[in-house]
Amino acid sequence: MTNLGELTGGAVADAGAADAPFDVAALDGATTTDAPTEGAPDAGPTFRDDFARDDGTIGNGWLLRRTPGCFGIRGGELLRSAQTPDAGTDSYVDCLIYRPASEDLLNVEASVIVRFKDTPQGWPQIHARIQKGTVGTAGMLDSYFFFLNRSSGFFELGHVHGAAAFDVFATFAANPALDSTTPVRLTLRVTGTGPVKLVGTLDRFVNGQWLQSGQVAHDEDAASIPVAGSVGLSSGAAKDEATSNYAYDDFTRTPL
Repeated sequence: MTNLGELTGGAVADAGAADAPFDVAALDGATTTDAPTEGAPDAGPTFRDDFARDDGTIGNGWLLRRTPGCFGIRGGELLRSAQTPDAGTDSYVDCLIYRPASEDLLNVEASVIVRFKDTPQGWPQIHARIQKGTVGTAGMLDSYFFFLNRSSGFFELGHVHGAAAFDVFATFAANPALDSTTPVRLTLRVTGTGPVKLVGTLDRFVNGQWLQSGQVAHDEDAASIPVAGSVGLSSGAAKDEATSNYAYDDFTRTPL
């Protein structure tokens, strides 16, 4: 089990004009500790959010857990806001947005486009089966997630357990290497209960089309999450990072 205690602090790089103001206070209205519930049936349409709305508001039904203002919109992208680290309150488990309980799914595929502003690329993360028992508790989270580990440079597929620790099931290195001009897409697919089948996929947008750059898969039996949950996005930054230098765009959730 790996501990991600260092994933605190950080701020997003500007997605538009240099030194443009970012209204963190405008996001506070989205703050909530309401949690998803178990067992919602797999039904309903695909949900998509391109974040193409006014700067400074998340909106569109997203719930933001614990840390007011850690995410916001600028220039049609979702960014981590400028924020001073405060005893871990903006770690990846607390800087998380997720969909409401009415949309909980057991079998689901979630994806998001990531645009890197600079290097190193930080810790972009996509989650599924986020559980109600811990999502409302500070410093706690239970979910499956697929993410870029800045420390190793590898994309990793894992299971978050409670107090900011997680198991890593499988990893791969991006090939070719990431850069600040090529968008990538993270996709996490979660199905089944015994075992729970997990697939994490990295695609790169090259010459007008998405090309697969890597994929990992794992079947989990022991200590699995066998019930429905929410999907969402989180953001981590090492303590020495001045910025979380990436932006999210075009989030999609598809029932399977």
